[in-house]
Amino acid sequence: MAMRRGYSALEDVPMIVPIAASLILFFGALAWAVNTVNSTNSAVDLDLSLLQVADSFAQQGIITPDNFKATCERVRGSQESVYFVVVLSDSGTAPPPAIRDLYNTIPRNSSKVCTNASVHPRPGQHVIVRVFPVTYQEHGSACNRLWFLWVVVWPKA
Repeated sequence: MAMRRGYSALEDVPMIVPIAASLILFFGALAWAVNTVNSTNSAVDLDLSLLQVADSFAQQGIITPDNFKATCERVRGSQESVYFVVVLSDSGTAPPPAIRDLYNTIPRNSSKVCTNASVHPRPGQHVIVRVFPVTYQEHGSACNRLWFLWVVVWPKA
């Protein structure tokens, strides 16, 4: 193809620059939107997992040592996407506020602790802690007392 006189290939550059900028802007905005939706979905999934764990323990109305242990075994087998730590504590005492301290100070063989966690949460990892008031009844007691169910979850991946 012969070039016409007075015509240069550089004459098309002013038309290409806005088109390229528009494409970069469009795909950048699309990537941002997809990332925002995915991170929101991950946060919602983590919240739902926490509620499933808490509901498993509190659904019977009164927590006893026997049903706490049975529920713990059942929940350990059903929660595959998150690590969790559940601590049942007297309303007069509270676990340490820091997650790492909570995880490190829990006696693993305690009858009032349930966990499937084999690792600590990584620094900066999304961790959720919620406290639920529950009714607790000791063995052989007719007295129901207010206790706290501390539920901590973080994603496995």
